[in-house]
Amino acid sequence: MPRRARTNESPSDWLSSARSRCEPYTGQETWSGLSSDVVRRVLPSGLRVLIKEVYPASVVSVAFWIGVGALHETDEEAGVSHFVEHMLFKGSRARPPGALTREIHALGGYVNAFTSFESTCLWCVVPSRHLPAVLDALAETVLNPLFEPAETEREIGVILDEMRMRQDRPEAWCTENLLKLAFPRHPYGRPVIGLEPVLRSMEPSRLRRHHQAHYVAQNIAVVVVGDVQAEPTCQRIQDLLAGLAPGPIRPEPPQPVLPQEGLRRLDLEQDLSSAHLQMLFPLPGLFSPGALACDLVSSVLGDGRSSRLSRRLRERQGLVTRVGCSAFLERGPGFLLLDCTLPPENLDLVEAGIFEELEALRRGGPTPREMQKARNRAQSAFVFNQETVEGIGRTLGHFEMLGDHTLADLYVRQLAGIRGEEVLEACRLYLRRERCSVVRNRPPRVGAAS
Repeated sequence: MPRRARTNESPSDWLSSARSRCEPYTGQETWSGLSSDVVRRVLPSGLRVLIKEVYPASVVSVAFWIGVGALHETDEEAGVSHFVEHMLFKGSRARPPGALTREIHALGGYVNAFTSFESTCLWCVVPSRHLPAVLDALAETVLNPLFEPAETEREIGVILDEMRMRQDRPEAWCTENLLKLAFPRHPYGRPVIGLEPVLRSMEPSRLRRHHQAHYVAQNIAVVVVGDVQAEPTCQRIQDLLAGLAPGPIRPEPPQPVLPQEGLRRLDLEQDLSSAHLQMLFPLPGLFSPGALACDLVSSVLGDGRSSRLSRRLRERQGLVTRVGCSAFLERGPGFLLLDCTLPPENLDLVEAGIFEELEALRRGGPTPREMQKARNRAQSAFVFNQETVEGIGRTLGHFEMLGDHTLADLYVRQLAGIRGEEVLEACRLYLRRERCSVVRNRPPRVGAAS
């Protein structure tokens, strides 16, 4: 009988246990530490400021991270976090619609934003001599969005068009349906962009309530990376955001994950030239013991041409044109996602082959060579993501939103110390057929009704 998965620890407990695990590790570690020279200040209002001085060029990355995303929404609010993100560009007290983008571009920089399950982020990269002007522009935008009725109505149409465009991307459409299948009545089962009935009824008053509830000092981190002086920059941020309400932070709504007692399956048909097969296995959250072993599981299975699934399905059998695997680990529940592009006539063979490889991994675990390669690839991918000020800032902000920016360094060091037995245990716990959800997206069958 498989052992039960252990529950999430708190970020502080995880940090403590992670540090104790990392101390005895004596392998070939070359990671010098992303967070070792970060200046972190918690202002009297509760606002967090993280500044890292690096000088690859005279540029600076500035990001405002807000701890609210799709996970914090009820069904009746689905999409409001993403909608507010859009409205940050649609006018503030000091700037008319579109002015923020024009202003940043005129300074020689670029600006964008995104919303995820966990957070919302407004970020830009500019020449460092323009840092004071950029801090002023982003702070004013975050503090004072207008949510004008005409702009809100116009943006409803923009977001609905964005939603329809997702259905024209077969892989994204497949993933959206897979999450809905695997996580019924959980926020993962709703697209971050929201639900159409909610979006059509969106009003400025709802957007303002969301902004007032979540865009508060204790729920925001400002991350600045690049050619910057930490102390004067921190003081400048404190002065600009003095009017930010301190809180409190609204708690997340209940997020039940329904127990799964058997394989779930959904078949889709679209006007495609190739088929898409995706398979999902629920995982524990990042702060659960053993969760990071799942990162190495995903690498052994589907990271690169020498991974198990690529060698079998693509190199030897020629059944797929692409195969990959990734682990999604956040504070809440995680999942492992397998993704293939293939000729539609190979769907049954490929699905059977994947289950055979999963069973082989559950029985015997990875080889020592596979373990070392998986560690190397995971660590290299992490380091390569820090080649730019934007990449460094995004990593620091992501882990700060998870609970502590120093989690970034511990993540890398923990990966280096994971043993093959831990990976084998993770495979046996989580890669069981009855825990799997499968979506197959294929061209219409010949002779099928339209």
